[in-house]
Amino acid sequence: HDVLSHLEIASVLGNHDDRPFMGLVTKYLSQGGCVMTHLNLSKNSLTDDSIGEFSRCLESFPALASLDLSQNPGITSSGMEALLTAFAKKDSWMEVLDLSGCSVDHNDIRCEAASWNLGDLRL
Repeated sequence: HDVLSHLEIASVLGNHDDRPFMGLVTKYLSQGGCVMTHLNLSKNSLTDDSIGEFSRCLESFPALASLDLSQNPGITSSGMEALLTAFAKKDSWMEVLDLSGCSVDHNDIRCEAASWNLGDLRL
């Protein structure tokens, strides 16, 4: 798996329970030597619960630089906060987090952008 740098898994989940799906994604990315830099999980009916679990593992994949979670209305400001907190703990810079089309209220952003290790937050 160390040659896979981009993974597009958009629009595959539909309205099913997202936890088993995100569990598999997290398990794959948590393997040693993963060099994935770009992950697209848009339009998969993801929720704050699965994103919370996923965000706790983000430190395990330092190469990840771009994460597209757009068009997942089950992700709210709570999910965004979990992700931003995880980015702040990463040793590496996150270039892009795309949460456009999610249920995130931009008025809920309370932190300083510099502390997130994030270049571009798309709402």
